[in-house]
Amino acid sequence: MIVIPDTTPLISLMKIGHLDLLKSYFGEIKIPEAVYKELTSNSKFADEAKGRDVAEQMGIKIMGTIGLLIASYKNKHMNAEEIRKCIEILRHSGRHIGDKYFRLLMEQIQD
Repeated sequence: MIVIPDTTPLISLMKIGHLDLLKSYFGEIKIPEAVYKELTSNSKFADEAKGRDVAEQMGIKIMGTIGLLIASYKNKHMNAEEIRKCIEILRHSGRHIGDKYFRLLMEQIQD
């Protein structure tokens, strides 16, 4: 399967030291030029919510950082403690995690 990541999950995965999860789950990774420029220039070019809406309208399956962490837990690539540590790193580094997705993640990783 091919994955085309947006900037936010790439930054989040780099911060928690698990960029390798993309390769583990998807195999082929295609980084759009705009995403590459955003990563290297540290500026914001696109509205992520709008991009997600467009992708959904096109029938493209979407998975964010939280979805990837849930998949990692379910597939035993990471345990609950590792996931909690990742969330702590993300929150301390200023990455926003919406309440809805945070609750969903915590429900999924109950030991």
